[in-house]
Amino acid sequence: MIYKVVRMQENVIGGYGESNFSRSIAQRTTAADDDNANNNNEEDEEAPSSWREKFSWCKRCKRSSTSSNSRAVMDRATAYSVAYFLAWSFFIIGSCLTLVGVEWPTTLWYLATIFNPLQGFFNFCIFMYPKVNKAKSRGGDETTWLEAFGKAFWSRGRNPNTGTR
Repeated sequence: MIYKVVRMQENVIGGYGESNFSRSIAQRTTAADDDNANNNNEEDEEAPSSWREKFSWCKRCKRSSTSSNSRAVMDRATAYSVAYFLAWSFFIIGSCLTLVGVEWPTTLWYLATIFNPLQGFFNFCIFMYPKVNKAKSRGGDETTWLEAFGKAFWSRGRNPNTGTR
């Protein structure tokens, strides 16, 4: 459901993105080129080779059209779902066995007792993974995963260089 909402928002926002902006730029540039050809004013000055150079101030133009948050949302939702089913599947199987009238096998009882409380840990790992990954990439090759985890955990979500999240 969350994935569907994110995809819908991306489709709506996509109307304001690079492709529409580049289309309007191309139309304006073509019109300007026609005017210049009619005026026959040739200048020795080099013209920018692309619309990105002409309009480098536009932040929307700098963003890649292939970057998409929907895939990241889907991957994260899948990870949370797997964590949920991993934590609760043994308990659900045991409950179904109880409803049928069969006693829980000891192994199933131990698995349910171990994995059910670990759901919080699984959720914490899924929540922290993007932050740890970013801290690891900022630290370079010499940063270990444990150091990156420490930086991500104690950063409280703030970037120490800019003071933003």
